[in-house]
Amino acid sequence: MEASASNFILDSSAGLYKSLLVLINRKSILITPAILFLFLCQNQSAEADTWSSLGYGAKNQSMANSTMSLPTDAYSQSYNPSLMAFQPKVLASFGMEGSIAKFENISGVIVDTPSLSGTSNYTTGSVDTQVPDSFLYTIGIQAPLSKKAEDPLHLGIIVSSPVAKVLGIDTQDAYQPQYAMYLNDTQRLHFETNLAKALSENLALGLGAQIYYIQGTTSTARLPTGAGNNSTARLRADVKPAVAPTAGLTYTAGETKNLSLGFVYRGKQDSRSQVDFSNIIGLGFGSNPFVLTATNSLYFDPETFMLGASYLSGKNKFSASTHFERWSDFSGTTMVLTFTTFKDTFHQTLADTKYHDVFTWHAGYEHGISEDLAIRLGYAYIPSPVPDQNGESNVLDSDKHEGFIGAGYKWQSDLTDGPLHIDACAFLHYLTPKTVTKVSGLSVGAPGYKIGGTVFGYGITMTAEY
Repeated sequence: MEASASNFILDSSAGLYKSLLVLINRKSILITPAILFLFLCQNQSAEADTWSSLGYGAKNQSMANSTMSLPTDAYSQSYNPSLMAFQPKVLASFGMEGSIAKFENISGVIVDTPSLSGTSNYTTGSVDTQVPDSFLYTIGIQAPLSKKAEDPLHLGIIVSSPVAKVLGIDTQDAYQPQYAMYLNDTQRLHFETNLAKALSENLALGLGAQIYYIQGTTSTARLPTGAGNNSTARLRADVKPAVAPTAGLTYTAGETKNLSLGFVYRGKQDSRSQVDFSNIIGLGFGSNPFVLTATNSLYFDPETFMLGASYLSGKNKFSASTHFERWSDFSGTTMVLTFTTFKDTFHQTLADTKYHDVFTWHAGYEHGISEDLAIRLGYAYIPSPVPDQNGESNVLDSDKHEGFIGAGYKWQSDLTDGPLHIDACAFLHYLTPKTVTKVSGLSVGAPGYKIGGTVFGYGITMTAEY
C-alpha cells in the first residue's frame, strides 16, 4: 500500500511543480493540488450497507425485507437473531444479488464558483449523476450447537462482499450534485455473528454483533522544486475493528403459533476516518510545512429499531414491519478539514445538511402453489432522510416506493438430510420525482434541477438444510 501510494505521487510530481509555482501569495504557498493528490490515496465516504439497501436472501427480499418475525433461511438471523431459535436444523445459504441504478440527468446548472476553485467566473455545465452497479455474493450459516438439548443455543454468521473486490469507495463531493446515498452502499465487505436461545416455547432471545472498522492514516510528503531535487512520500494506515450490537425478540402466540411478533435493535455503525497530512513544500528558498487533518465517516448505518408481525394461514404467509432509523445522528460524509498551518490562507465552509429520522414501512406476502413451489410479493415505502436541497448542499435523494416479486422451489436431495431450496426475486425502487429550486442563483446547482430515477435489483439464493 505504501509503495503504490508513493509511486502515484512521485509519478505525478511534475504536474504538481507547475501548480505550486503558480499558486504563490505573499505569506504562503497554496498547495491545494498536493492535498488533492494525497486525498486520492485515501478511502472516502459512503452511506448505508447491503442489508439496508438491498436485503439478504431472495426469499426475504421478495417479501420487501419485512421478515422480522418470519423464519425463512440462513439470513433470518440478520433480520432478527432470535429467529434462529425457531429453525431447528442446520441451514446454509449462498446467494448472488445486485442492482442497476438510472437517475435523472442534470444539465444547465452552476457547477463551479470563484469560492470553490479560485476562478473569476461562474461555470455552468452538466453533472454526472450515475453510480456504480452492484454485484455481490452473500453467505449465511446457522446451526444449533447441540442436537441433544431440547432448547439449544444457536450460532450463526453472515458474510457479504462485492464480487472481485473487498471495498469500493468513491468521494462524496462537498458541493456537486450527487446521489451520494447510492454511491457505495453495497461496495464493502460485511461480517456479522449472532446467537439465539429459546426462553420458553413461545419466546426467544437473540444477540449479535456487526463488525465494522475505523481508520487512521498519516501521510507525509516532501516536494522540493528545482532540477536535481527528489520528491518522496510515505503513507501509514491503521484499520481497527469496531462492533455494533444487535438484539432481537420473537414471540409466537398460542399453541398453533400462527401469529408471531418480533422486535429488533441494530446499533449504529459509524466508520470514522482520520487522515493526518504532514507535508513539506520547497520552492528553493526554504522549507514550508503544511499540516492539516481530515476527518469523515467512511460508512454510516443508523441506529435502527424494528417491529414486525407475521401471520400464517394455510398456504399463505403475511408479514409486515416498520423501522425507525435515526439519521439525525449522521453529520454527513464530506471530509472536514482542520488546518494547523496557513490558517489564514485556507478555509473550509461546509453546507449545512441536517438529516432527519424516518419511519420505513414494509409488507410481504407468500402463497404456496404446491408443497414445493411458492410465489411472493412485497412493497415498501422508504422516506428519504435527506433534507430539502434548496440551499448550498446537493445530496440527491427522494422518497422511494419499492416493489418486489419472487418465487421459490424446493426438492429433496441425496446430498443433505433435508430439502434444497432455490429462491429468486426481482425488485424496482422508484424515486418519486422532486424539483429543487435554489434560493440563491449563485449556488452550485442553481437555478435548480429534478431528482428522480429507478434502481432495478435482483437476487438468487440456494439454501440447504442438514
